[in-house]
Amino acid sequence: MSVSTLLTRAAHRSAAAAALAAACALTAPAAASAQPPRPAAVTCTQVSVPLADPAGDGAVVRGELCRPPQANDTVQVLLSGLTYDSRYWTQPPAPGQPSYTADAHARGFTTLTLDRLGTGRSSRPPADQVTFTTDVDSVHQTVTRLRTGLAGHTFTHIVLVGHSYGAGEALAESSLHDDVTAVVLSGFAHAAGPKGDAILPAMIPAAQDPVLAPTDPPDGYLTTRQGSRADLFYAPADAAPDTITRDELTKSTMTTGQRDSLSDPYAPDLAARQKAPVLIALGSADALVCGGPYLACSSPEEIRTFERYLFTGDNRLDAYVLPGAGHSINLHRNASAWHTRSADWIEDVTG
Repeated sequence: MSVSTLLTRAAHRSAAAAALAAACALTAPAAASAQPPRPAAVTCTQVSVPLADPAGDGAVVRGELCRPPQANDTVQVLLSGLTYDSRYWTQPPAPGQPSYTADAHARGFTTLTLDRLGTGRSSRPPADQVTFTTDVDSVHQTVTRLRTGLAGHTFTHIVLVGHSYGAGEALAESSLHDDVTAVVLSGFAHAAGPKGDAILPAMIPAAQDPVLAPTDPPDGYLTTRQGSRADLFYAPADAAPDTITRDELTKSTMTTGQRDSLSDPYAPDLAARQKAPVLIALGSADALVCGGPYLACSSPEEIRTFERYLFTGDNRLDAYVLPGAGHSINLHRNASAWHTRSADWIEDVTG
């Protein structure tokens, strides 16, 4: 198959793939009671980054900067997918198992878990103002703050770690600004699986959802239809039932502005101009991305070969497959294997 054919097919599938990324990002209104206990030795600080245009006057993204004892000089900036907020990274995949952040802290990494605009503790601008462009710009402004000092800390290495739509944000920020050390893309590839077209039909106004209606979501804020997340985001054989139930009860939103720009993260030029090292991580049973006509997710080599048609630069490109996992890779029983691979890879590329 020719490169031009692959690029054309990837472009044609981009809207569905973007929709899947958005859906995966969509889970969690932030309630402190839902946060799992954190080891006492980890020091966490609530941070705010006031945004300049195009996010709108007065818009702020908020997050939590957490540093373990004897932290190394790398910070992981964690970006969730649509309908998730920052808790996607702090929730354990099953009772007694560590979250992504817990495993990162155990390896000496500082983490910055961000609530995207419209989610968690961040501002909720009008829905049409919350687009892929404003999301990427908010990440860039956050990276700039980290470079100059945030909560009294600066870092030698900034690594963007995204999931689904959040992975698209990470890729775009790095490609457009070339100001981070490396990028980790989970639940993200330039292909769509058999359920990729099911994302948008599963969306309803958040004001009509029994979980989110009490939070008074603005017009144009959307969420997943009640009971749909298990089929979209999980491989049930590899997921704890309580985790799926919690996901439904802590889901968050996406906006009509994000919906209308869902193909933007998959623009081929974002991959082509990437200079920083990239790790792509997918669950083998991710039906939003894998199992379609272009990408089976049968092995890291298959993913890397397929994506190299789009990542045409000389940057390092690696891939990883978590066996049996669905789209929300952090929330499956064997997620610790993925956490370990991410930490090993980041240590390798940062030296």
